[in-house]
Amino acid sequence: MDALILTVVTLFKIVLVLVPLILCVAYLTLAERKVIGSMQVRVGPNRVGFKGLGQPFADVFKLLCKEIIIPTNASRFLFLTAPILSLAPLPSRQDSRNRPAFPKECSGMKRQWFQIDLL
Repeated sequence: MDALILTVVTLFKIVLVLVPLILCVAYLTLAERKVIGSMQVRVGPNRVGFKGLGQPFADVFKLLCKEIIIPTNASRFLFLTAPILSLAPLPSRQDSRNRPAFPKECSGMKRQWFQIDLL
């Protein structure tokens, strides 16, 4: 029972932090669009809701309803996981200080050195 309560409290805390963060990002994007619209002497997003305040929610709905088109000759698994894999840091053989990324004796070392391998 204690594990269930701990899980619920933890999920509540996560939601309590993430929801305001997501809303701030959405409305900062709306403000950016409005500023760019005024710089280009046009109105900017104003179709959804009062003065465009519903635009971030319309953008999210549009993004969630988009169809994912997978090329016919492509590997479905690789096509769907490539964006995630491209953001994952990969250990390389050596870092910029010429130390190996995976030292032979890891037990005595306090740090392991990693470098993001972009190519």
